[in-house]
Amino acid sequence: MIERRNYTLENFEIRDVGFNKPLPRFSGHAAVWNTLSQPLGSMGRKFREQIAPGAFTRAIEEDQDVALLINHDPNLVLGRTSAGTAHLEQTERGLKVEADFPDTSYAKDLVTLIERRDVSQMSFGFRVKEDK
Repeated sequence: MIERRNYTLENFEIRDVGFNKPLPRFSGHAAVWNTLSQPLGSMGRKFREQIAPGAFTRAIEEDQDVALLINHDPNLVLGRTSAGTAHLEQTERGLKVEADFPDTSYAKDLVTLIERRDVSQMSFGFRVKEDK
């Protein structure tokens, strides 16, 4: 079963890069270490989580193919590590994500929503091997 978690983006920006035409580049921390999540669970079983430093080490070291998607929809790809259009890095703060957005209508719409701060959160999906 795939788990999903939402976090408010921290230290993010959209900037134009490119030579002949501007290409939007996204950069920000998608997960921040040791920060409590929003309440999770349902019906009397509420809990909160926090992400420990190094939580994404295996995914990065194994060079797993991580896709940056809109609302976890595989039809709305914004970048992909295997294509070199998305990059993950663990910093002292948390998981830093950078992506070169494609020249698509849905990416342009998302850039507008991010710039207006209508979209200010990012989520990630994962499979739990063990929890405690």
